[in-house]
Amino acid sequence: MLKGTAREAAAEFFGTFILIAFGVGVVAQTVLSNQVNGSFLAINIGWGLGVMLGIYSSAGVSGAHLNPAVTVALAVHRAFPWSKVVPYAAAQIAGAFAASALVYATYREALSAFDGGIRMVEGATATAVIFATYPLALSLLKQSN
Repeated sequence: MLKGTAREAAAEFFGTFILIAFGVGVVAQTVLSNQVNGSFLAINIGWGLGVMLGIYSSAGVSGAHLNPAVTVALAVHRAFPWSKVVPYAAAQIAGAFAASALVYATYREALSAFDGGIRMVEGATATAVIFATYPLALSLLKQSN
């Protein structure tokens, strides 16, 4: 059984894994089905459930930071021990990558069917938006004005 910081880092890993698996999973479902099997509301509900379950699963052990930025902010402002920042952040990043890999493996065939095997950041068949956020293109901002 893990004890101390290792146990807390494991809780951060699993909490972050749950958060990202739900969030990225619902975005993948919505994008890859062209909003037939998902919607903006589904994305909001999925991310909300991910946050709730991620916090529920790790709060009692580690405080459920679930994000390296939160861990650093707590270390700066609330006397969270700096010695735990690196293990927490490493566990959170590993949990996020593991969840993203799970979603990628789950939707691999749907991704290829959607974009023809060409992963793109922009365009009608862009799939990068499933796994990351990007600033709105300047051309789209000009069109909306």
